[in-house]
Amino acid sequence: MINGIAIKKVEPGDKVSYLGVNIPTWTSISSRESNLNSVEQVSLDIDKMCRAPLKPRQKFLLLQSYYLPRLFYGLVQALPSRGTSEMLDTAIRVGAKRMLHLPYSTFLYSSRRDGGLSLHQLVKLIPKSVIRRNLRLLTSDYVSVRKVADSAGLAEQNQQLIVSFDLPLLPADAANYDPDIRLAHSHRWAAQPVQGMCAAAYRGDAIGNSWISKPGRLTERCFLSLLKMRSNVYPTRETLTRGLRGDSTCPRCRLGAETISHVSGVCGALKGPRLARHNKICDLVTKEAVDHGWSVSVEPSYIINGSRLIPDLVFSRPVKVVVVDVTIRLEQGDALKGAALEKMRKYRPLEQLLLQEFDWPVEVHGLPIGACGAWCRPASLARDALGIKEESFQRLLSRTSLICTYNMLRD
Repeated sequence: MINGIAIKKVEPGDKVSYLGVNIPTWTSISSRESNLNSVEQVSLDIDKMCRAPLKPRQKFLLLQSYYLPRLFYGLVQALPSRGTSEMLDTAIRVGAKRMLHLPYSTFLYSSRRDGGLSLHQLVKLIPKSVIRRNLRLLTSDYVSVRKVADSAGLAEQNQQLIVSFDLPLLPADAANYDPDIRLAHSHRWAAQPVQGMCAAAYRGDAIGNSWISKPGRLTERCFLSLLKMRSNVYPTRETLTRGLRGDSTCPRCRLGAETISHVSGVCGALKGPRLARHNKICDLVTKEAVDHGWSVSVEPSYIINGSRLIPDLVFSRPVKVVVVDVTIRLEQGDALKGAALEKMRKYRPLEQLLLQEFDWPVEVHGLPIGACGAWCRPASLARDALGIKEESFQRLLSRTSLICTYNMLRD
């Protein structure tokens, strides 16, 4: 008894349940001692989540933020084999795709900051967590703890886990172990010739990827469609006939295969929506610049050496003039950076003319935005030239471009 509370008596053969793990009193924990890590049980639980009367995002949130953390503690203590971990990952991955109606995807494990969904991959996360726990014991401030850890062979166990689970090497005398496993998934995604066509542009893009973690007013249908656009599996004719003998011709213009790139950039039947998307971005930039004290000339016309130049926007206020030309391109390869350089070369001849007109320093910037929402450094330079610091404005431009492109594909 402690303070009148009875202490539960445990017999030598009994097990104590703690955080979902049945801990034996005399032996170490094995994978059989966890009542959470059964592959069949996990598959059954995920099937129940898939059939629950919830929206797709709610199901995925339930899986990612509540179910997997609850599962994780028992798995770390039991340390299942690589084969068992891979079977668990397969069950989780299949369930996630089923919840989000994704026909195929390679970006589930990539970080949200890299354009993925940050789904946990147990076959990498579990051994990494065990190695980190072992390192904390091996480098403890207490001599007795270090001696017990050494005698238990934790250092040897770390090396075995690295080899068995194909993890990055552990540096000598390391006190911590935190390899960026998600970054490797991002590179694998970008290496895919079709699904990863634009993945490199999303890597590290906190602005262009903000809608994944903060969808705001996006409807479920829109959110799921944007995920398909992100991995280039949106059901265009090219996607639906991929690997098959079918007609992939664009039904609108009949002049090329119906792809996201075609619809967003060259389809003649969608010239009006493309122009409306461009003008909407220009209007947003104009409004924000006026709020920051700039005077704006919209599409002024200049003739230089017999050529007519019509930039989208010319901003002026005492001591500075900024020329900005907006362009929206599919973020494939270095398309956005190339578009910015193209605009700067085209309108740089205006510098001398505007310097004579205003007698203030002149800057020329392209403002390239990805058709699927990617935000690049040249766009940030144009924003900085106007003195606009709010990240919310960048997110607004990115999301506007993304939604307009989705509307073009949908209609």
